Amino acid sequence: MNDNIDVALAAKADGIHIGQGDINASLAREKLGEAAIIGLTVKNMEDVNQAAIQSLDYFGIGGVFPTNSKNNPDVSLGLDGLRKIVLGIAEISNIKTTAIAGINENNLQEDAKCGVNRIALISSKCKRHLPKKTAQSICNKINHIMDNHAVDRRHL
Repeated sequence: MNDNIDVALAAKADGIHIGQGDINASLAREKLGEAAIIGLTVKNMEDVNQAAIQSLDYFGIGGVFPTNSKNNPDVSLGLDGLRKIVLGIAEISNIKTTAIAGINENNLQEDAKCGVNRIALISSKCKRHLPKKTAQSICNKINHIMDNHAVDRRHL
């Protein structure tokens, strides 16, 4: 579930992904329980350093590229920004990392090379004429990339 703790609770969702302006991660953990999956979007190391890491399962790093899925007035991080944050997180924690925003079939491999554990895709599969076929194609490509770049497949 994205952003809304009340909807996540009502839907009995497995977890929630929150942004910097949403519910605090510690409060989300308190409300959803220890079994819930909780992720937080970070855009820089300041966001990482201020996060309640003990309450999180992963960081969503982004937006990596421009996207039409969500209004994001911030400048995109690009691959260099993604890589810098992934390395910064690795220095302080073993929390999982997910690249988010503007990820598609053409840039999956470059995102994986930045060291992320996961890659989130929305527009590249949901806004297609044949989303199921597109999703299968993307899964095949991700499997190939992970086989060649040792990306942690258990967390995609």
